[in-house]
Amino acid sequence: MYNATRELSADEIKAIEDSLTNDPLVPVDETDRTNALARNGLGYFYYDETWSVATGPFETEEQAKTALSQYAHWLDTGEIPKDQQA
Repeated sequence: MYNATRELSADEIKAIEDSLTNDPLVPVDETDRTNALARNGLGYFYYDETWSVATGPFETEEQAKTALSQYAHWLDTGEIPKDQQA
């Protein structure tokens, strides 16, 4: 499966888990329930097509939007961006 993120260390994973427990994700735009972007104290995330998995954190909303766009392109076409190919 296409993954636009890097491998996380055990400490980073623990920090994310702790943050999601103590600082839940909130929609970036609470008036647009179709917007898959969310944020918390760690940064910005996007939800996958099932709205069950949040990918991130990204430092900026723009980075999260770009990653979401690449992910959606992969879902639509199966093509991985050249800079993400192994």
